[in-house]
Amino acid sequence: MVKSLLCCLILACTGGLLLAQSKTPAPEYIFKLGVAYEMKSGDGRTNQMNVWFSNSDYSGIGTGEMKGMTMVYDLGRKIAVTFMEAQKMYMVMDLDKMKQQAEAKQKTETPKSDPAKDVKITKTGKTETILGYKCDQYQVINKTTTMLIWVTAALGSGYSNFLQSLSSMKGGFNIPEAKGLGSGVVMKMDVSDTAEKSKLSLLATSVNKDGMVIKTAGYKGMNVPGQ
Repeated sequence: MVKSLLCCLILACTGGLLLAQSKTPAPEYIFKLGVAYEMKSGDGRTNQMNVWFSNSDYSGIGTGEMKGMTMVYDLGRKIAVTFMEAQKMYMVMDLDKMKQQAEAKQKTETPKSDPAKDVKITKTGKTETILGYKCDQYQVINKTTTMLIWVTAALGSGYSNFLQSLSSMKGGFNIPEAKGLGSGVVMKMDVSDTAEKSKLSLLATSVNKDGMVIKTAGYKGMNVPGQ
């Protein structure tokens, strides 16, 4: 799971092949809050990630790998929109097609148990203050993965939409559902996967309470031959 999670976060801002010319993004995307994170894998590699939370069924993600690009996962429209700030252009990808591609690939592979199932979520009672915000610790365990997640309620909600967005990236990464974690914003996460023998950590480094607004009219859609 750790390897999949790290890959999907980076893929979020590297584009894709399943372009959706017939689908259009919303006129604007309003984000109430932004959180910058540092991701660190077990081999010591680090990457920066920005997550933008909204009150609607969409969230935005950008990584240090691709500066000046924001991927908006619009779950209501079932699209992922990559906004390229420098070029003032956007590209739309079809989340349904992503899912179909992932399902087709799974059929050709050896069936495996779904690590997103049989998840046990426990509120440990421990707390930690991160960037001045009190966070409750949760433990999430399934057959192959152990996660410790610190969530703060002081910044509103957003974790559920964020996880849904991650699950949509390239279709169907096995990420445990948010049920049982309550509402809030993740400030820290430690993940250990015994099957992959890998680890991943996520730590909030700054909070942007000013939010962000992306107005689609300020960007030009990319025209791709044959789409």
